[in-house]
Formats: sequence, C-alpha cells, structure tokens
Amino acid sequence: MPALIELPERLYAHDFAELARGELDGRVRVRWLALAHLQEGRSPREVGMMLKVHEKTVLKWLRRFRAGGVEGMAEQPGGGAKRRLKAEQEPQLKALLAQAQAKRSGGRLRGEEIRALLAEHFGVEYSLSGVYVVLHRAGLSWISARSKHPQRNPQAQERFKKTSLSR
Repeated sequence: MPALIELPERLYAHDFAELARGELDGRVRVRWLALAHLQEGRSPREVGMMLKVHEKTVLKWLRRFRAGGVEGMAEQPGGGAKRRLKAEQEPQLKALLAQAQAKRSGGRLRGEEIRALLAEHFGVEYSLSGVYVVLHRAGLSWISARSKHPQRNPQAQERFKKTSLSR
C-alpha cells in the first residue's frame, strides 16, 4: 500500500477542477487536475497513472503548490537556451549590417558573411540557421530584392525597359 502524504490545509480552499476548466495553458491544466485528484484522496501514484506522468512529477507539483500557492503553479520563464546575442545588441547589429551592405558595390550580404560579422563584432558563434533566427528576431529579412551588378549600365537598362514595354 502506498505511503500516505500529508496535504496542506490550503489545498482544500481551491476548486482545482474549476481552475483546470478555465486554464488555457495545457501544461498548467494538467497540474490543476493532479491537485484536484489529490484533493479527492487519491495517491500520487494513482494520479500519475491517470495523467500519464511519473508520481515524482505529481509530488513536485504538490511542492510547488506548497511553496507558491496558486500563483506558483504557473509556467516559469527561463526555460530553454539563452540568447547569445542580447536583445539590447540588436540595434547595433542592424546598424552594422546596414553599414556593411552600404560598403558593397553590388550584391547582398550572405549568411556566412553575417556569421563572420557576429563573431568579429559581438564575439558570438552561430550556425547558419541560427543567423537567420537572429535576423528574424531583430526584425530583419535575409531575403532581399534582386541585387544590382556593380558594372551595370543604367542607361542600357532604361532603353531595354522602354523597348520591352512598347512591344
């Protein structure tokens, strides 16, 4: 027979089933359901089996409730990988990329070139796909208009445009 756990008195002051019905975040909803089942007298092992989680997870949720109450059950920020390029560095990146693009006589910056700039100026290493994520977060697009050849002849292009339109 599983060992009985002592539930805090304030656990009985809440209607967790009602909280679960109104919760939009699915992960938090499962936590509310776990507490509702504990409130009804089920063991952490039974609750874990019903909700398809380990009983230690149920006990962890109970500890979170004891420590922080209803507010402590919400999703905590800070999960996942941390940014290497900080949000406050993004304006500097935009200015750097605009300056680098202006120096070019034709074509556009490529992802590999942006990788090198990030490493050189900010000391951060990114994969090529990571560079595109950084650009997106900074509000920049790596897709641009067709580049202009450095040896282009604007008069010849205008003549071609006029003749092709008159056909």
